[in-house]
Amino acid sequence: MKLTMILAAMAVAVGGCQTPEERLAGYRDRCQREYGFTPGTDAFGNCLMQQENQRQRRIDAVLAAPAPVTPAPQPIFIPPVYVPR
Repeated sequence: MKLTMILAAMAVAVGGCQTPEERLAGYRDRCQREYGFTPGTDAFGNCLMQQENQRQRRIDAVLAAPAPVTPAPQPIFIPPVYVPR
């Protein structure tokens, strides 16, 4: 449960590095320059939606991932030291 909360906080923190406007600007740039869609067309709008959907799926996958199992700590054996008298 704790790990899930930590992962959720990390996802929010990482996602919070960009404002929604900055994220949209990145999507517009990618859809126009990398994929060649013309702004204002249905295809461009679909591209923007797909970009946001992919982002949301990545966040959902992180939040849905099972917590890793941490092995129990092993006791440390320190052998006694023999000191002759």
